[in-house]
Amino acid sequence: MWGNSSSLLNFKASLENPSAALSSWNPSSPSPCSWVGVTCRFGKALESLLLASNRFSGQIPREIQDCPMLKQLSFGNNLLTGSIPKELCGSGALENIDLSVNFLSGGIDEVFVGCTNLQQLALTNNQINGSIPEYLSNLPLMALDLDSNNFTGEIPVSLWNSTNLMEFSASYNRLGGYLPAEIGNAVSLKRLVLSDNQLRGEIPREVGKLTSLSFLNLNSNKLQGKIPRELGDCTSLTTLDLGKNNLQGQIPDRITALAQLQCLVLSYNNLSGSIPSKPSAYFHQTDMPDLSFLQHHGIFDLSHNRLTGPIPEELGDCVVVVEILLSNNHLSGQIPVSLWNSTNLMEFSASYNRLGGYLPPEIGNAVSLKRLVLSDNQLRGEIPREVGKLTSLSFLNLNSNELRGEIPTELGDSPWDIRSLPQLSLRRNPPEIGKLSNLSDLDLSDNSLSGEIPPEIGKLSNLSDLYMGMNKLSGRIPPEIGDVSLLKNFIAPSCFFRGPLPDEISRLKHLAKLDLSYNPLNCPIPKSIGELHNLTMLNLVSTELNGLIPREIGECKSLKTLMLSFNDLSGGLPLELSEIPLLSFSAEKNRLSGRLPSWIGKWKELESLLLSSNRFSGEIPHEIQFCPVLKHLSLANNLLTGLIPRELCGSGALEDIDLSVNFLSGGIEEVFVGCANLQQLALTNNEINGSIPEYLSNLMALDLDSNNFTGEIPLSLWNSTNLMEFSASYNRLGGYLPPEIGNAVSLKRLVLSDNQLRGEIPREVGKLTSLSFLNLNSNELRGEIPTELGDCTSLTTLDLGKNNLQGEIPVKITALAQLQCLVLSHNNLSGSIPSKPSAYFHQTEMPDLSFLQHRGIFDLSHNGLIGPIPEELGGCVVVVEILLSNNRLSGEIPSSLSRLTNLTNLDLSGNSLTGSIPQELGHSPKLQGLNLASNHLNGPIPKSFGLLGSLVKLNLSKNKLDGSLPASLGNLKELTHMDLSFNKLSGELPSELSKMLNLVGIYIQQNRFSGSVETLFCSSLAWKVETVNFSVNLLTGSLPRSLGNLSYLTNLDLHQNHFTGEIPSELGSLMQLELFDVSENNISGDIPTQICGLASLRFLNLAKNRLQGEVPSEGVCNDPSKAMFSGNKALCGRVIGLDCKSDEKTLLSAWGLSGIVIGSMIIVLAAVFSLRRYVTRRRVNDPEESFVDDQNLYFLSGSRSREPLSINVAMFEQPLLKVSLADIVEGTDQPTGPDFKESEGGNLVGWVVQKINRGRAVDVLDPLVVTAGFKQSMLRVLQIAVHCIAATPASRPSMLDVLKSLKEI
Repeated sequence: MWGNSSSLLNFKASLENPSAALSSWNPSSPSPCSWVGVTCRFGKALESLLLASNRFSGQIPREIQDCPMLKQLSFGNNLLTGSIPKELCGSGALENIDLSVNFLSGGIDEVFVGCTNLQQLALTNNQINGSIPEYLSNLPLMALDLDSNNFTGEIPVSLWNSTNLMEFSASYNRLGGYLPAEIGNAVSLKRLVLSDNQLRGEIPREVGKLTSLSFLNLNSNKLQGKIPRELGDCTSLTTLDLGKNNLQGQIPDRITALAQLQCLVLSYNNLSGSIPSKPSAYFHQTDMPDLSFLQHHGIFDLSHNRLTGPIPEELGDCVVVVEILLSNNHLSGQIPVSLWNSTNLMEFSASYNRLGGYLPPEIGNAVSLKRLVLSDNQLRGEIPREVGKLTSLSFLNLNSNELRGEIPTELGDSPWDIRSLPQLSLRRNPPEIGKLSNLSDLDLSDNSLSGEIPPEIGKLSNLSDLYMGMNKLSGRIPPEIGDVSLLKNFIAPSCFFRGPLPDEISRLKHLAKLDLSYNPLNCPIPKSIGELHNLTMLNLVSTELNGLIPREIGECKSLKTLMLSFNDLSGGLPLELSEIPLLSFSAEKNRLSGRLPSWIGKWKELESLLLSSNRFSGEIPHEIQFCPVLKHLSLANNLLTGLIPRELCGSGALEDIDLSVNFLSGGIEEVFVGCANLQQLALTNNEINGSIPEYLSNLMALDLDSNNFTGEIPLSLWNSTNLMEFSASYNRLGGYLPPEIGNAVSLKRLVLSDNQLRGEIPREVGKLTSLSFLNLNSNELRGEIPTELGDCTSLTTLDLGKNNLQGEIPVKITALAQLQCLVLSHNNLSGSIPSKPSAYFHQTEMPDLSFLQHRGIFDLSHNGLIGPIPEELGGCVVVVEILLSNNRLSGEIPSSLSRLTNLTNLDLSGNSLTGSIPQELGHSPKLQGLNLASNHLNGPIPKSFGLLGSLVKLNLSKNKLDGSLPASLGNLKELTHMDLSFNKLSGELPSELSKMLNLVGIYIQQNRFSGSVETLFCSSLAWKVETVNFSVNLLTGSLPRSLGNLSYLTNLDLHQNHFTGEIPSELGSLMQLELFDVSENNISGDIPTQICGLASLRFLNLAKNRLQGEVPSEGVCNDPSKAMFSGNKALCGRVIGLDCKSDEKTLLSAWGLSGIVIGSMIIVLAAVFSLRRYVTRRRVNDPEESFVDDQNLYFLSGSRSREPLSINVAMFEQPLLKVSLADIVEGTDQPTGPDFKESEGGNLVGWVVQKINRGRAVDVLDPLVVTAGFKQSMLRVLQIAVHCIAATPASRPSMLDVLKSLKEI
């Protein structure tokens, strides 16, 4: 019996009592009613047993049923285990049971059936499972607390029909099902908490019947639908929490009428619409009748929804609001001023919205504000000084806005002490920062703040976190930063801070993270940084650091992450670094040199070592094997030599290795066997040889490009289900691609170009449905393109160019919806281009562009394709380049190509296309290259071509085009090359062409152009043209003197026209000229000596004109193999064997005449022979030029690139460059620069000669004095000077010759 002391003592003995709370329970006591936790009725019958929070362990004794009068039982907050005994309610008298916060388990299906008087049951924080039993609704329960257990199933409907139940809490369980309409029957409910369960469905409207409900929490469930407007009938509500569900729709306006509401949480839903703005009653009542259920007074949380519109002005009238949380919505407009006038507001968070406007001075009225978070908005203007009045502020985050101005130095007018500021993050900088004495976190980064960090920053002696990155802050970091003695994190990347760093930074003894990356510090790493013994992370990436890595950094014994990449550091790695317990060390892209030290093996905790793009030399140290947890190793782009050590994988932890771009040699047969966790291996650009070993089959990425690998690719590699990337281009791999290639189902990127693979492409390649990039270019593959490639539905790039593939292009390829690059050029493909409606080149948004290098290329050139160009090609909207040259295509050019708005290069040359050029092609705004040469096109050149403002190269040569040249072509300001040769064009050349100032080569030979060219060269002083070929036309008039202004001109061919007049002496200023041909015209007068004296001139043809006088005997004119004068009857001189001094008018004897004829023939034959040898040599060295017509020959020096007299058909196969010679001239150094030091003889004379030989004579002239009027004279004087310094004395002119030449200027 529990009525006597012996029974209680037996109960005590059954429990473990580590706290000795039951020490008063002893046999000597006259009555147990005086014992701790025991309450008796009338001094005899046991009425309550309250033993909570005593750390009792064991199980609940079954003998408790023997206490017939026991009403209250509390074993809460102990360590009781086991299930709850069914005998607990044996007497039926229990009214209040509290077993919460124990480790009780099992279910309660029948445990409390006998507790017929039970009013309160608390089982919180146990491990009870099973369902909530129905019988609980039959008990007179007023409060049921089942929080934090493992209850499952649905809440029994009978519970909602209880009229006694006032509190029901079952949060943090796994209850499911729906809330039924019967919930409205629980009319006595005051508190309902079902948060953190799995309830689904909608909130029933009947909840509005619960007019006594004060606290409703359904947070963190799976509820959906709209918030029922009937909740506005729950007039007693003080707390409404529906957060973290899937609720949609708008917030009902009726909620604003809940006068007693003090906490509203609707966050983390999908609510839309605006925040209710009608005059509200909620959050106004300051005196609450019942606050027993009010846990979070004054919270207004609508964050993480899709709310739009402004923040309502009325929200500022909610006087009891303490926290306003509106972050992660789509709110816009300005923050209402009324909010800043709220004296109770302690937190305002509205980050990640679209709020704009300025922060007003009224912000200083929110004197209770502790947290202000307005990051990621569109706030602009300066931070008002009134922020300094917020003396309670502990957290301020204004990052990612458009704030500007300087960091204020005095926030407010009051002399506040600022020594307790723990956290400051400046993404935009307030001036009076030093007076926010309670500030714990300030984040102003990612704004447009300017100016310097004020020295007042040093007054923030309690600051722990300082963020000011991604601003326009500049200047030096002030030495006062050292006074912020408690600073832990100083994060200020991507500003404009300059070095050197202050030594005072060493006083920051608590500093753990320092990030000054992407600032132009331009200084060495300070030695004082070694005094930061608590530093764990140092990030100085891309800060223009120079000098050595200081030894003192080895004193940072807590350093885990050291990032020094993208700087100008030099020297080796100091030994002292070996004493740092680094986890990650990166120093990529510096000038570090020397051998990699063997002490690297001391880094026992190192996980990442990134030293690529330096000047490390020697062999890879074997000691790397002693880095047991090293996962990431990059030594790429150095000068490493020797074999890759087998010990590299000694630890077996390496996951990715990059040794690319070195001089490593030898094989890898057993090198990486021990790398059991290796996922990525890059050995590109080395001298590694041998075969690819079998054991590499477990890798995810293998890059072996540009080595000397031989043999066949091992089958095990194709059987790998892990391999995602395999690249082995530019090797000497041979053999066949086997059917097993289809087993590599994870492959996304396969590059085997430039090898010796042979045989057919196996059909099994179609099984690679994940393959995004396939490049088999430049091999010896043959056979047909397998139709199964159309099953590779992820392909973005397919390159099979430069093989021996035959047959037709499979139609299934057109169904590859993600294909963005197709290269099948230089094969033997036949048939027509697939013309069915296609899916390729249509998708503008790609799911994965990581492997897409050449987007929009459609290259079928150099095959045997026939038929028309399909009209459907105009629907391939993402095409950038269409290359169909050198096929046998016929028909007309489809006008649909004009719909390709991204088209930059169109090459249809070398086909049999007919018809006229579509006018629509002129509406391709991005077109840079257009090559329609060598077809059968007729009709005029479209006037719309003048709209191609981006056009760089235009080739319409070798067609049957007629009509006049459109004046609109003069609008092509970017054009550098125009070839219209070998057509039937006629009319005068429009003067508008002179506006094409970027023109480098113009070719119009073999047409029917007529008229004068005087106006064409009116702007010649600004031209950069190098090649002009107007030969074989009907041009008339005299040669323009303005041709002498073309200072870049190297080739001028005007032969076989009807030009008259004299050769302008101004042409003698063309010091770059190499070829000059005006043969077969009607030119008269003397040959200017200036022409013959041009040092760069290599070919001169003046034959078949009406020239007269003596042929100058200098320069090229004195070399019969380079100059031609035949057909000019009035010429004389030693060069052509006719004496100009004879006054006799007798006929020559037969023998004398024969001698002249024979001599002339020898000269002509010598010239022709020299020309032939030159052409032959050009064709042997450059087969691509072999088709150029003989009259388009050009003679070039090896010192600079020249343009041919006719653009060849293949010119668009290379990328189009838009670099003019003017760009190069602007970058030329003074004579004391590098050019002068490297010139012949290392002196000024050598520098001048070098400039002339390189075709840059104009650069010698002083740009401050050179003018159009004097430029030619200055160049002529320079030419005379060059003759005076000839290498041999016999070649130098006499003083009389010099005087005569100067008088002629």
